[in-house]
Amino acid sequence: MPGKTKLILKSQNCPNCFAKRSRRVSNPKFREGFTLIELLITIFLISVGLIGVIAFFNSNLQSQFGAKNEIIAAGLAQEGTELVRNIVEYNFLNDVSGKWYRGLCVSGCKPDKTSNLCRAIDYTSLKDHNCENKISLCFDGARYYECPNNGNASKTDFKRDIDIGGENVNGINESPNGINLDAGDCLNVTATVGWPISDDDCANDIANCPYKTVSTDIICKPRQ
Repeated sequence: MPGKTKLILKSQNCPNCFAKRSRRVSNPKFREGFTLIELLITIFLISVGLIGVIAFFNSNLQSQFGAKNEIIAAGLAQEGTELVRNIVEYNFLNDVSGKWYRGLCVSGCKPDKTSNLCRAIDYTSLKDHNCENKISLCFDGARYYECPNNGNASKTDFKRDIDIGGENVNGINESPNGINLDAGDCLNVTATVGWPISDDDCANDIANCPYKTVSTDIICKPRQ
């Protein structure tokens, strides 16, 4: 048959056609899947992306933690000045000697705050109306307070320092310091909260703390 003869002749003219076609299909260049280099590049790109995501979340957590500490420190600093004001008001109402600044400063309270009698204070002053002698703060699960000397309390990373000096508001330069609390001058109160005390420099001196929050107030003799 002519057609059949033609087909046979075509095959005879190209005896290696089927072999070439078979080799082309089995050639590794045409197999499906990834090469080792492609896999390594993919793993590298995924790793870079994951590192960026982890770094972002870590930075976000640190920012939230820092913001939390700043809020706590601001509240503790404000509390310090308010507790000093509470002692002033208690003294004014109950001190028979009329020393509304008793336990806080002397009559000639120095503006440089070197005559300060109240270096630390906490909520217990609402009951005993006295200052404390510690500046490290502890936490009992409900409130912050000055750490006791026995060391069994839960210490925090905060410390608070109270500085009290005189503020001349009566316009008279009384000797020797220019301040007379009995003649109308006032107290200049500064409450400083520093952290973290896990830093040795901060633990030794609040002025060296990496982070500080300050609250100031001018407290005068209450009016009747």
